[in-house]
Amino acid sequence: PDDVTIEAIRPLLDKELPGFGELFRHLSYKRLVTAAMLSRALAGVRQGVVIFCLPGSGKAVALAVEKLIGPGLGHMIWEARR
Repeated sequence: PDDVTIEAIRPLLDKELPGFGELFRHLSYKRLVTAAMLSRALAGVRQGVVIFCLPGSGKAVALAVEKLIGPGLGHMIWEARR
């Protein structure tokens, strides 16, 4: 109840990348089954900078970095700065 990271960051974004949270929960579902629906992840762009908000679990961070952020970061940065 006291974690308001997503609510604090979302209004600051110029653009949200809704697919990031959707894909993160999809990947989490494969590991956590229904508990994945509780996962809160957000990505967006502010002034040409890509911002990620991830759950606090080390496994969740590793999943996001290995499967989503790492492979797509170059393209995301390129798109954010055009």
